[in-house]
Amino acid sequence: MEKSKVTGKQEPSRLWLVRAGRQGERELAALEQGKAFIGWSEVGDLSELDHSKIVERLEKVGDDWKRRRIASFASQLNRFVNVIRVGDLVVMPRKLTDGIAIGKVTGDYSYTDDPDDLFPSSRSVKWYRESVPRDNFKQDLRHSLGASMTVCEIKRNRAVDRVREVDPKK
Repeated sequence: MEKSKVTGKQEPSRLWLVRAGRQGERELAALEQGKAFIGWSEVGDLSELDHSKIVERLEKVGDDWKRRRIASFASQLNRFVNVIRVGDLVVMPRKLTDGIAIGKVTGDYSYTDDPDDLFPSSRSVKWYRESVPRDNFKQDLRHSLGASMTVCEIKRNRAVDRVREVDPKK
């Protein structure tokens, strides 16, 4: 449990799935640098944006995108920037090993203006396990870990507790 900056009360940790690219292109960098990265580098810095401003940014950047696509992307970006909290758990399904990396969020959203940085949007993560075999998770949780979105919360069937059971370091 983490203390809320708003209420000052203890709040339970949440579990987030953050993908590392369609082909796993961000996963090694994420593990080596202690980060969770998202794509959408063309949208720029989202530090000061709420959900509606993220929608506006996406409408400018993806002028040929359909409304449903923009709405989906905006929701995912908003979660990564504004909803995930320090202390939440994160899982990253791996393409290169077919396992699941498990970590804890240790920092707020960050953006780098370095044009050479391939992954400018990130959050710091302490990765505890780099590749837990998928078979360590029961079928319903494996289905949740297979969600197609880049960023989503996994909460059904006590997901946070069950990930902690697989890796009790949490």
